[in-house]
Amino acid sequence: MPFQCPNWPPDWPSIKAAALAAIQSGQWGQYHSALTKTLEKRLVTYLNSGPARLCCSGTAALEIALRSCKISKGDEVILAAYDFPGNFRTVELLGATPVLADVSAPNPLNKPSEISPTICPEQIDAAATPGVRAVIASHLHGSHAEMKLLRQKCDQNDWVLIEDACQSIGGKIGGQAIGSFGHLATLSFGGSKLISAGSGGAIIANDQRLAARLNGLLDRPGDTFPLGPLQAAVIAPQFDRLDELTQTRALTASFLREKVFPNMSDWNLLPFSENDASATKTNNAENTKTKTAQHTHSPSTSNIPAYYKFGWLAPSSDIREQTIEHGRRLGIPLGEGFRSMSRCSAKRCRKPVPTPHADALGERLVVMDQRALLILPKQHSELADALHELHHEVNQSG
Repeated sequence: MPFQCPNWPPDWPSIKAAALAAIQSGQWGQYHSALTKTLEKRLVTYLNSGPARLCCSGTAALEIALRSCKISKGDEVILAAYDFPGNFRTVELLGATPVLADVSAPNPLNKPSEISPTICPEQIDAAATPGVRAVIASHLHGSHAEMKLLRQKCDQNDWVLIEDACQSIGGKIGGQAIGSFGHLATLSFGGSKLISAGSGGAIIANDQRLAARLNGLLDRPGDTFPLGPLQAAVIAPQFDRLDELTQTRALTASFLREKVFPNMSDWNLLPFSENDASATKTNNAENTKTKTAQHTHSPSTSNIPAYYKFGWLAPSSDIREQTIEHGRRLGIPLGEGFRSMSRCSAKRCRKPVPTPHADALGERLVVMDQRALLILPKQHSELADALHELHHEVNQSG
């Protein structure tokens, strides 16, 4: 019997009730609804950040962020060669040039488990030119970009650091919420994201000057790229359970790292902080005692991963294709990671450094959708059995 994942986006009664209440109150059809203003305030409180503005998508959020930096033709924006392709294309849309850096890899390429899908801070200096105006740093697949070091480098060079948190809301680095590190940050509420309204996004401004520019771009006088009140209504019940679900995903990921993947040495997991697993277990124990979903980590040390995708490197691109095909047949929601943008021509971007680690991710990364991580602990063995069967099938077919 195929492995069964929970549904996502969810169809909870609380979501249906929130949507119905928005319709019955008439707020769903208002230009300036209390529902959207409440959500913006809630984001600020949760992230402990600067002001938040809602918009229609995560990609729109990045475009608005870049426009608030006055990025235009002749400017350059540094980003990782392995990243959401829409980020690269949004830079191009404004006439600017994407500048590609490699992802972080503290050890040589012959240790693929050490490749992180986040931009390498050490390569920022090599990519620098007088034309660079901003750096985009994305948190992907449960890995965290080195935000404090990136922020330091950007401040030293008078660049804007744009933190792409579209796939990682709910995560923390050293107790600080992801989305609060960059001068600007972007969130997504689209499709199957960790909070979903079908579509939608937000821009967080942790810089007063940029916040004023955002308001100028978005208020004409109505919202230029709006997220509707009905979308804000269905986000609220998911926000109520965000910490709980972040913990559930992290707990399943820790189980896979500790109990399943050590038996499959040719599947190389993406790196994670050792603190993640222990913090999650501590948090789970506390939740059992208190019957709440509140985090109990030490704010000075805790790293909380937010998994939209859970990834590992297959031995080759061919084996990746077989893994995805066999996995889907077994009910495991698998797919490819992003392709490396280093494949783009030199006419479209600047490539100041080699990007072998980003290229390896683009060729060999397998990602498992967060739905598989939302299972309860009593179902962990079912996922483990499905993955072991998948590994056996792929090895047999190879």
